[in-house]
Amino acid sequence: MNEKRDAEMRTAEDLTAALTGMSERLDGVRRDAEERAEQVRVASEERDAYLKTYGRRNRRLIWLTVVSLVADLTLTVFLAVFAVQVHHAAASNRNLCLSNNAARAQNLQLWSHLIGISQAAPARPGETAAQRAAAQKELAGLKLYVSHVFAARDCSNIGPGNP
Repeated sequence: MNEKRDAEMRTAEDLTAALTGMSERLDGVRRDAEERAEQVRVASEERDAYLKTYGRRNRRLIWLTVVSLVADLTLTVFLAVFAVQVHHAAASNRNLCLSNNAARAQNLQLWSHLIGISQAAPARPGETAAQRAAAQKELAGLKLYVSHVFAARDCSNIGPGNP
């Protein structure tokens, strides 16, 4: 019976040793699981912080893109309006130039007629040939001056850079 008891004792000791070993291994697995859980938590917090920063930067870039597009559209509209106004002003300037040329032609015609009448007028009583020649020379100079002053302007080059 002693042998049986010894065998039971050895079996109990073996089982105790096996349970102790198993407990130690389970403690090791638990510690590994806790360490891995801590590593996952830290990695998750780092990733969350990175994503938060990444999200802020992306939202800022999106906002800047929207502001840039609004500014671009605004400038495009202003430029288009300005271009249309310049076009209308150029057309208006050309029409004004043509009207001025018509008025210049009428003034030139009037002055040419008056100078022609003066040149064809008979000599005044007591006027010498030298005085008559001087008067004709003055009238020719006046005719040259009037034709210069009332000369037609070139309306073909009127535009924003050519007044």
